[in-house]
Amino acid sequence: MTRYVYLNNIRKSTVRSGISTKVFNFIAEKALKNVNGIILDDDNNNVSIGLKNNVVVFKITTVIKKGLDKEAVKKEINEYITNTMNFICDSMPFEITIKLYEKKDKDDGK
Repeated sequence: MTRYVYLNNIRKSTVRSGISTKVFNFIAEKALKNVNGIILDDDNNNVSIGLKNNVVVFKITTVIKKGLDKEAVKKEINEYITNTMNFICDSMPFEITIKLYEKKDKDDGK
């Protein structure tokens, strides 16, 4: 069953406006595709979206190329998600947890 985050400030009578958690999942997956150094493999990437008191919780686990600056990659993912969330719904609270693991990229030839 699809879960929704309800926007409290957009309400007419008894109708509440909500956004599916699938939208937030898409945002996180798109962030991983747009950040350089992430090894894009379904086995390596895990994105889960949770809701805690109408707060969207992003939990991202992914693998990056060995030798990259983890903090810079985390910052880039965080900025992408933050910018997108502010663009879509600027008043919606959210949290982001990112775990990165290093792995030698098989395309490197090393």
